[in-house]
Amino acid sequence: HDIKIEVSDYAGNISNVSLKLMHDSKSKLFQQKDLNYIKRFDYDRDNEFSDADIKLEIPKGCLLDTVYFNHTAALATMQGVFSKIHQIDRPSTQAFEWFNVYLKTEKLSTHLRDKAVVVYKDESGTEVSRGGKYDDGFVKAKVREFGTYFIRIDTTAPEISLVNVAKGKDMKKDKRILIKISDDLSGIANFSTYLDGKWVVTDYDAKSSTLTHTLDAHLATGEHIFKVVVTDERKNTAEYPVSFKM
Repeated sequence: HDIKIEVSDYAGNISNVSLKLMHDSKSKLFQQKDLNYIKRFDYDRDNEFSDADIKLEIPKGCLLDTVYFNHTAALATMQGVFSKIHQIDRPSTQAFEWFNVYLKTEKLSTHLRDKAVVVYKDESGTEVSRGGKYDDGFVKAKVREFGTYFIRIDTTAPEISLVNVAKGKDMKKDKRILIKISDDLSGIANFSTYLDGKWVVTDYDAKSSTLTHTLDAHLATGEHIFKVVVTDERKNTAEYPVSFKM
């Protein structure tokens, strides 16, 4: 059989490839395979899945195609995990939109409920918080990936690092103050900066995690105090005052 595939873009550029296809009745490549799955998700309708430890709510139009869904849950062997380790289908399963995941907590103390976050672990082992909110034994979060999920708690304050300012440094030539801020799990929620006790405007570059405050050219000669206050998504707060000279 002669096969020709032609692809064109909006500008009218065309690429094509031709090939020959031969039928082989003995080939196993195109033989029907048995599908092992828990539930079938159709892309053109709302889908749900739940058991004692998890619930999924996937809206119509969220999925790229029909998904033959599988799920497994295992007891956590890692420290600091407060749920089972859930394998929600495969990481290669694609979603166009956000969907809801509810994970049941395990051994989570009452006073730590507002510190709990749903964590996604990618294939390289990197863990990323997907946030979430505790409700009646579960933490609910909106996610866009299939794969490995579990619950951690974030009780660690953000980190604040001085870049070009230091205690007692003369900042006349620098003209601006640079400070890096970061958070190891739930992510930065907000920050405030103060100069001599008064709130001041400071720019934030999320890509480099850098705060930049431009010093007023008319700032009085002498010692001043610049303070940064940073809060993460789980309301852990850090502050760093530094004195400098003009």
